Amino acid sequence: IGALAFTAWLIARNLETSAEELKYLATSEYDFVKLAIAQNPNSTEEVLGLLIPTNVESWTKQEVATAIAKNTKTSANALKILAENLLPFLDNGRGNGMAFEAGINICCNQNAPIDAIKTVLTSEKTATQFRKSAARETERKDVLNLLINDRSETVRKRAITKLEALQSLSEQN
Repeated sequence: IGALAFTAWLIARNLETSAEELKYLATSEYDFVKLAIAQNPNSTEEVLGLLIPTNVESWTKQEVATAIAKNTKTSANALKILAENLLPFLDNGRGNGMAFEAGINICCNQNAPIDAIKTVLTSEKTATQFRKSAARETERKDVLNLLINDRSETVRKRAITKLEALQSLSEQN
């Protein structure tokens, strides 16, 4: 990488970089710059939308997708598009670990529309391991309610256990 790319990365990760500057940097060809932008708390919904990779075959693009999916400022529409782009890579295929993590982040993100999550969770291509992890990681009751009707008994049990744990926690508070 050149000095210019390195400088862009330093600016993108700087917590004092403005949203306008991040928007300008979002056009970078370098995934490591886009990752730093997605992780920067000054990134806006608009900036995060500009970062969505259309092709998530490489682990670097999947890593950017993971950061976007985790960011609470990411819009519902951006998360829906991201879910559609990730769907072919949630099959436990080799080298798709970051896509798997991005999908879990979508299932946990409160901004993600339930219809996009439902598409991911009910697809025949989506691995049982992914759905099990979603049941374990999410605290969204709407997602867990989808998973209690899953085709896998293991996933159903995990979702029921998580719902019961969340109910117990809410009763204690």
